[in-house]
Amino acid sequence: MSDRLTVVGGTYYENCIDPEADDFYGSGMRGAAALSGKGLTINLISCIAKRDLNLAHSICSTFDIQPEFHFIDKTIIFQYYHPLSLPEIFGLPDNGTSVKLADCTSTNILFYGMIEAQIEVHGKRVVYDPQNHISFVETGSTANHLALVLNKKEAHL
Repeated sequence: MSDRLTVVGGTYYENCIDPEADDFYGSGMRGAAALSGKGLTINLISCIAKRDLNLAHSICSTFDIQPEFHFIDKTIIFQYYHPLSLPEIFGLPDNGTSVKLADCTSTNILFYGMIEAQIEVHGKRVVYDPQNHISFVETGSTANHLALVLNKKEAHL
């Protein structure tokens, strides 16, 4: 088994009113940070605005994450009233289209759905957490061994 893990997922601002919290993580950055320090080389593929590059690189440096950032006009913002409320989402493109990223091929992949981008991943071992209700097959991705992380609603879909 390879000691390299590629995390593909969003990097977002997450603001919560109660309890007050302002974070710059999102599922991709948070997953990469959570898995750092486990003896793996962590690569992160994500999308951010150019103006957020210094902050993103600072977080990646702190957690020894090797980033590959693709630039979008605005970094997406999720605003919550409380942690269990539905978020208001800011920064989505006006035309509703998402960025198409180059395919990712790696041995081990943790793949989160992203609302701002589309990407195909191809790996020996892939863990997929759709978050956007798009099935793994619909992404065009492939895996020799696939594990799905689903809540009840996602499993039903």
